Amino acid sequence: MPTQITFTPTEAEIIAHRLGQLSEEDELVELFEEDDINLAQASAFADALSKQFATKNYVVNISEPRDLLILAEALEGSTYFGDGKHAIFDGLQTQQKSTAHKRAAQTAADKISKMLGRNVIPALA
Repeated sequence: MPTQITFTPTEAEIIAHRLGQLSEEDELVELFEEDDINLAQASAFADALSKQFATKNYVVNISEPRDLLILAEALEGSTYFGDGKHAIFDGLQTQQKSTAHKRAAQTAADKISKMLGRNVIPALA
């Protein structure tokens, strides 16, 4: 199954926001309790991907279906947009930037969905 997904810097920023939590096995136990996933490997993938994005390398090598599940969860369980309305109201972010980031999250979700074979819906609120 080896293949790649290339993300933009904004897409990677949104995904990376949740990867820190997903690199902890305790967080993964509840998320993937019904899936046959090696939690140590899933945690290691999330941690390595977080470090990779920090180096501005946005090409993700997908070697296992688990990798796609981690990427999907990074968007579906994201809190990246949680304070978006407050940030706009407080002048910390423009409506235009917020809209662009939401589009980026959807584009990243579409890339993952195509490979995963199911619809990935990013948490935008």
